Amino acid sequence: MAEYIQSVRRDVMRRVYVVFFLRKVVKPFLLKMGSVAALALVATAFVSVQNVFGNMPSPAEFAAFGKFVLSAFLNTELTVQALSLALAVLSVFAVRDLTRVSRLFNVRRVAV
Repeated sequence: MAEYIQSVRRDVMRRVYVVFFLRKVVKPFLLKMGSVAALALVATAFVSVQNVFGNMPSPAEFAAFGKFVLSAFLNTELTVQALSLALAVLSVFAVRDLTRVSRLFNVRRVAV
């Protein structure tokens, strides 16, 4: 009988963990990533991505790359700057969500 109760408890808790994971982690992350994708598609209407990558120096040349990114950002239209900032902010929040996920999986479980 005790084995049956442990089995039911394990099944119920597994479902609770899945529902918690879906509500707290997956849903916000997917919303943010969907917004990032939509903003990136809108940005491609304003920016020639192929030309940007063609003119961009190697990221290994840190100083030249930073100067290029700053110059490209400052010399664009306000809409492109706003889209770029929105993409950056949403990306930071998405990374924050990913760190929350990694912390959830690193929690040690205590035997009941």
